[in-house]
Amino acid sequence: MHSIFRAALAAGVAAGTIAAAAFWSVGHPWTLRLDNAVVVFPMTLEAYRRWMAGEVPAWSNGLWAGFPLLAEPQTAGFYLPHLLPFWLTPDPHLRAFDLATALHAGILVAGIVRLLGELAAPPAVALFGGALALLAGEFQFWAAGFLPWLAAVSWWPWTLLAAERLAHAEAAFGRELVLGSATLAAQLLAGHPEPALYGAAFAGLWLVTRQAGLPLRRRLARAVLLGVLAALLAAPQLLPTAVEMRDSTRTAAPALGSLAPLQAAGGVVDPRVGSGPIVHSFVGAATLILAMSAVVLRAPRAPFLALLAVGAWILTLGDRTPLLALLKAVPPFHLFRMPTKFFLITELAVICLAALGLGRLASGGRRLRTGVAVALALAAVGERAVQSVLRFRAYEEVTAAGEPLATRIQLLADHLLPWARLRDGSAPPPRVLVDAPVARFGNLAMIYGVESLLGGVPGLLSPRHVRLVRPLSADELDALGVELVFSPARPCPPPRLHGFVVLASGGGGCLGRNPHRPRRYDFANAGDGSVQVTAYRPGDVELRVATRSPRAILARESWKAGWRAQVDGRPAPIHPAADGLFFTVDVLPGVHLVRLTYRQPGLALGIVGAGSWLGLVLAGAWARHRRMRGRPGVDPLLVPPRA
Repeated sequence: MHSIFRAALAAGVAAGTIAAAAFWSVGHPWTLRLDNAVVVFPMTLEAYRRWMAGEVPAWSNGLWAGFPLLAEPQTAGFYLPHLLPFWLTPDPHLRAFDLATALHAGILVAGIVRLLGELAAPPAVALFGGALALLAGEFQFWAAGFLPWLAAVSWWPWTLLAAERLAHAEAAFGRELVLGSATLAAQLLAGHPEPALYGAAFAGLWLVTRQAGLPLRRRLARAVLLGVLAALLAAPQLLPTAVEMRDSTRTAAPALGSLAPLQAAGGVVDPRVGSGPIVHSFVGAATLILAMSAVVLRAPRAPFLALLAVGAWILTLGDRTPLLALLKAVPPFHLFRMPTKFFLITELAVICLAALGLGRLASGGRRLRTGVAVALALAAVGERAVQSVLRFRAYEEVTAAGEPLATRIQLLADHLLPWARLRDGSAPPPRVLVDAPVARFGNLAMIYGVESLLGGVPGLLSPRHVRLVRPLSADELDALGVELVFSPARPCPPPRLHGFVVLASGGGGCLGRNPHRPRRYDFANAGDGSVQVTAYRPGDVELRVATRSPRAILARESWKAGWRAQVDGRPAPIHPAADGLFFTVDVLPGVHLVRLTYRQPGLALGIVGAGSWLGLVLAGAWARHRRMRGRPGVDPLLVPPRA
């Protein structure tokens, strides 16, 4: 068993190195595309910067008039593996996602090799499975467009490894629970609850259906315990997300239909058909033959994996079959869309089946049979390599045909960075309307410390903010507190913003300033007095307020339940304003010190949950240590791990 562990480690390192080399072979950040570029990366970068500054990134003024950053899973604010890629790259860390993707490619490949080894596959066969995973076009698609999904899926084999071990009566119960709960929690912390839910269902089915000498009731109990422990560890992310989801567009069930339908049946076996940037069907002829061989030759877990692969593939067809509607009748599956994501389960199951089939074919002892197995293995690797190269080129062709990311970032930097640098450390960032399609710039303005009023659309966006996604008039911009408008189009400024002062024009962009200079914190109605910002951090603001009459202070910050107000050190009520978009605080005549702070609901309890998980792990380790010490002639440090 030590040989398969070494093989898994070597395969993971090699896979990560190969992926990083492929990304660095091009002259631009390869993984900053689609949602990665305009939604996920800027939020993840801000969370990293705030942690490094010693602050909890609970609130962000970088988008949507203020946003509960840490509650949004796509930010991956609690996901420790992201720290290394950001730490290794220079600011603004544009290559961090390339390194993060390479890291998770290594985790995925190592996990598949180790899982196959647990299923009695020889090291060479397990390495074959790892090679298929590295070359899988489906994983490449998610790496290029949505890193949170790839990061979560890379932990699936490790959770299945724990499930396989927990199904055995002689399992090192505590150690396998730690492995399973940690890897299952990592799937949620990596950036999205959906793959974590699928991974939990995958592992639960694996454990419950695995007959290895343990009674069903005990397997069910272990599956439940695995889920509970994973929820405890992921609670700092899980609870804030659950709280904010009640005030988000996620509460409305999306349509059933597939947003990226499968292509013609030929794409299943022809790598040329399945080489476009958005495809979800290629498996490979040789891979399918090996997978079917695993079922025919009764390889370990082959029937389960085959049923899972077929069932997941049917789900990818969306509302063209009744199966997805049945699944979505079970909460929380009804909250998710894009059924093509189920093809990731098909891909993983088929890869494991192909490797197990290769092992059974090659173990027959006959030369002809072994030769056929080797030929099929080479063909499977070859067809996937062809598809991987073709897809890589397809992405590069799309990049070459469109506007380079570097151009978009430089355009923002040229027009917005000078204004961001003028901001005093005690003042909030300028609120900017980027007057362009969301898919072009998204949240990229966050990189330069300004707030994009209409950024990329994160999953926890409230219905109140969604109403802003339309052309806004000059009066509406005043009400929203917009100071600057950046437009990459001409004329400068656009006609509907007549009266805006042109600050910069040329180089493909136009920057206009609102002549009314609205402020983020001001009185709700006209009158005498003043509101001055004396100290500022996102989610923690101090104001000096002077007024001769009772007034209401308008905070042009997104209203959320986590906001708290103090007037002269005493708690004060907060009232939603502007149709629930912002909020106000009442003050009496005189001079007052007003403090506005945001504390993410659910975060404190979530930290207690994660601490409980750690306490249970330490208690279990200490109990095991005591048991080992009680055995005569046994040194606990020399006890080998379970084979």
